[in-house]
Amino acid sequence: MNKNLKTGLIIGGITLTILGVAYWFYKIKYKKVDTPDSETDIEDNSTATCTPTFPLAKGSGIGSRICEQPYVELVQNYLNRNDLPIFSLLTIDGRFGSNTESALKRITGKTTVSKNEYDNMKVFVVSELTEEENKTDNTGDFWSIPPLTLFG
Repeated sequence: MNKNLKTGLIIGGITLTILGVAYWFYKIKYKKVDTPDSETDIEDNSTATCTPTFPLAKGSGIGSRICEQPYVELVQNYLNRNDLPIFSLLTIDGRFGSNTESALKRITGKTTVSKNEYDNMKVFVVSELTEEENKTDNTGDFWSIPPLTLFG
């Protein structure tokens, strides 16, 4: 086989692999999340009969606090959209565990989310999702996620 052809195939394969991995991370980072409009929407859609309590902290969305999962999912989505290390993305599972807590601490310096902080996160995530839905083309830069400082 020609040396130039072999080199071209290797470089092409590496390029396609990098593009595939970048696209996969893009799909994870911008996973669509159903954002709760109100606490009654969450209670109606949940099999649990509890009222979400703030601040959200480690253990929220688990066990007797399962009705908080949509709230925790929104926080996880917010953290994924604002965390720069692409390889430390959270799994959006609605469970506030160690990974969610450490990502929250890395971004905000806190380990809990108050109702006011949650509302600010919700505005950001909903506006991002609306912006994505209104795009007519896919020319947005994958790496240009605007930083947001909500916590003084």
